[in-house]
Amino acid sequence: MAAATPTRSEFVSLGNKRAVVGVFTSIADTNTWNPGMSFIDAVIIGNGAKTTTYGHTLDTAKRVITFDLSASLASCEVTVIGV
Repeated sequence: MAAATPTRSEFVSLGNKRAVVGVFTSIADTNTWNPGMSFIDAVIIGNGAKTTTYGHTLDTAKRVITFDLSASLASCEVTVIGV
């Protein structure tokens, strides 16, 4: 499992929650990303690819995302909501 590194990321305050938006050149199946949160509540993967099935799993501490993809995604954004 290789770590995916965003080309840029932005932090957003949502009251008692926060969000991190990571922009990736590409991510592949089983890549991981640690957005730096204590606890992840939700992950939203945005990409225009209609032929790729994508999802994710979280580690037991709910801090690290492992991408579950049918093919690599190029030019995608991942929004993570948590604390």
